[in-house]
Amino acid sequence: MRSSVVFGSGVTSMSGILTISICYLLISISSWPCFAWDGQNRQVTLQDLLPHLMDMEAYGEQWSFDNEIGENQHISFQIVISNLGIGDHKAEYKVWFKGTPNNQTYKNGSCKLKSGISNVSGRRMASLQCGPLKILEDLKGAIATFSSKELSFYVKINSCSPPWRPGSGRVRLGKGQKFYDLLIQVPRGTMTGTVITRKNKLAVSGVSFADHSITTVIIDLAKSCIKFKKLSPEYNLVFVSFNPPEADRFSYLLAADAKCRLFESPNPRLEIISSFPTPNRKKYKVPSKFEITADDSDAGSIIINIFKGHIKKIKDMLASLNSVERFVARRYSDPFVYYMTGLFRVTWKKDDRTILSFEHENPYTVEHYNP
Repeated sequence: MRSSVVFGSGVTSMSGILTISICYLLISISSWPCFAWDGQNRQVTLQDLLPHLMDMEAYGEQWSFDNEIGENQHISFQIVISNLGIGDHKAEYKVWFKGTPNNQTYKNGSCKLKSGISNVSGRRMASLQCGPLKILEDLKGAIATFSSKELSFYVKINSCSPPWRPGSGRVRLGKGQKFYDLLIQVPRGTMTGTVITRKNKLAVSGVSFADHSITTVIIDLAKSCIKFKKLSPEYNLVFVSFNPPEADRFSYLLAADAKCRLFESPNPRLEIISSFPTPNRKKYKVPSKFEITADDSDAGSIIINIFKGHIKKIKDMLASLNSVERFVARRYSDPFVYYMTGLFRVTWKKDDRTILSFEHENPYTVEHYNP
């Protein structure tokens, strides 16, 4: 998420000198050992979709739903809990609608999250409500509603595959209770619904992706991550690669085609072929050419080559702080997001049969926190 978070999928919440996002889970005190996606695989249940409230200061949790409804058009919504950023067990909702260039809306607000199990026409569903945003979800999809003067919507998501975790879904840092948990709730889904803005009422449809993550990590030192998420009628393609300071890089890759054939890998290989210093921080480098490969006995093999990468936009993640807060924060972390575009060449084969193949420009993101 958004990250953000996305990691895609993703969420970012800021408070003082601490920033929490999906990618920040790769950061740890340099002496902490890092164990990625290890342990036994766990069966996903409705309880996994509900909040896992904890009292520790570093606890945070997020639910993120992305729905692509046209070229560069989407409707996305998130719920975030953060003991650090928002307050103990308090939550925040974020809703984005991007239609035409003149029809875009962003809404957010804080709430006391309500949750439980609901019966919807005989269907048991996990229920989350944060202010005007209500999400009902189970292992087959979700229903979401939102209502405000500027934007209202009803969205129904049907997942074409079960939820997925990379390995166990857990990254452990050290021997204590510091961990990051990731669940891909909807690897690929179809979405239908209605959106009402100040301008008009629209019937919408498209493709979906959703994830849910939990963290108990306080961020003190950071390095970097590379990520991209592309949703389209032809495919979903999601990749995140974490670079912790004192451990091997760890990643995950998910691909799905229009027929919902899936490629899910908790250990794709990343080779950075060439990179260049960023214009605002020479200490940071971003990759302009790299290759991702993965193999699976059931799904086949996939090769993703990204080249001709260049920076489109730079975002200072401390920009929203006042000058004093920003000065203090820079002593601990120097976080920037580099929004990039490159030429993607993707080939997914199984038994000499091509499942997915394309070549065109796609965005990707590089996040740096500390060199």
